[in-house]
Amino acid sequence: MNLENYYPERVFHYFTEISKIPRCSGNEKAISDYLVDFAKKHNLFVYQDESNNILIRKKASEGYEKYESICLQGHMDMVCDKNKDVEFDFCNSPINIYVEDGYIKARGTTLGADNGISVAICLSILESDTIKHPALEILLTTDEEVSMSGAENFDVNKLESKILVNIDSEEYGSIYVSSAGCSAVSSSYVITSNKSDISNIYEVELTGLLGGHSGADIHENTANANNFLANLLFKLSYMKELKLISINGGSKNNTIPREASAKFVSEASFSEIKKALDLFKDSIAFRYVESEKLENIKLEVREIKNENYSYLSTKDTKDLLAYIVNHPTGVIRKSNEIEGLIQTSTNLGILETRELEDKKEFYFNSLVRSSKTEEQRYVVDYLLDYAKNNKAKGEILDFAAPWEYKEESKVREYFKKVFFEQNGYEPRILAIHAGLECGIFAEKNADLDIISIGPDIKNPHTPDEKMSLEAVKNTWEYLIKILEGYKID
Repeated sequence: MNLENYYPERVFHYFTEISKIPRCSGNEKAISDYLVDFAKKHNLFVYQDESNNILIRKKASEGYEKYESICLQGHMDMVCDKNKDVEFDFCNSPINIYVEDGYIKARGTTLGADNGISVAICLSILESDTIKHPALEILLTTDEEVSMSGAENFDVNKLESKILVNIDSEEYGSIYVSSAGCSAVSSSYVITSNKSDISNIYEVELTGLLGGHSGADIHENTANANNFLANLLFKLSYMKELKLISINGGSKNNTIPREASAKFVSEASFSEIKKALDLFKDSIAFRYVESEKLENIKLEVREIKNENYSYLSTKDTKDLLAYIVNHPTGVIRKSNEIEGLIQTSTNLGILETRELEDKKEFYFNSLVRSSKTEEQRYVVDYLLDYAKNNKAKGEILDFAAPWEYKEESKVREYFKKVFFEQNGYEPRILAIHAGLECGIFAEKNADLDIISIGPDIKNPHTPDEKMSLEAVKNTWEYLIKILEGYKID
């Protein structure tokens, strides 16, 4: 679709262009090279590091040379997720964009507005010969959505700016000044499996949950499909004998899983299994009556043929299901300092069954978030101890510190002032439970003055992701007014 019929035209031009380029986390070389080519075409300084991070510089407009330079920052990668019934190749196919009811959406996949809109805005500013501005640095990082390894690996000493504006928050009219730290923790639960002639093999599939961003949406109390399905089977295991073959759910640790499936063996009949699971589904779903669309939650049960499956014993099945059911996921603590802020949470985002020679490995990947470093470390340690005490092996995959609030900030006060002049009301000064790269940059250079802004993006990290056309327009005009009236020195 051609978005250039919508204002600001060049922003939507570049958003369309980068939506054609593969940029799933960990696969950013093509988009990184595109940015290098863009900079060279416009005769701008460009630096590409070994992690494919990009730093572009543009000299100050005439009359703005004496003011401090400013860095606009975002990330080039996106969460790549799709509905189960959609066939889509994120490595080769452009995102199928369309506009509906004032929002840009994608058909059956994530949109990539998080954080493609930042890239599009930055490129539009860089190409302009009419926008007045101080010396500009544009920093676009890789792998933000998985581990923030791009920001971790970037040499912050390359930055000449002491002011950094992150364009990766998702609510116009808000200036974010603090974000949660993130830690990915995995565990591996290995169990001996059995093989013999079996019958009465069943597959159960849970779909229709809302899911969401494991930081921005965790307070909504939407159901975690991994926990939900494990609860169903755990209840069933005390009513009918079960021997688990596999259980899988989720593909990203920063996304609340919407779907999960399992295979198991039972001597019970199909009708008995179906009746019990439907009953338990309704019982568990009622916990989410205020946060889920209960009519959309589907549980499909089917008999399947014997394909030489291996399976767990009934005892090991119960032990594993208990491990999943009791594995922490969701909100842990709310902040006592900032009203409405979730302070600490964890998300059991990935559950995967892996076949070994005569064993099965059940792999778990959780993302811990906290605005308090001490509490973040405590929850990480708890998950490691939880794994160890259940004869599983835990591992810390990465650790990013929180971005803590600063009492004094020149850039925050300037952005507040301009927002009020433009809109006639004060912006909200907020902290966010999601992780932003701001924390990494602040930890590396305590002298950086940092804020985060962005347009309205709903349901990020899911195929329901959508971005407001009006909010993009407002964010663009806000940034241009910021740059043209810039007098920070």
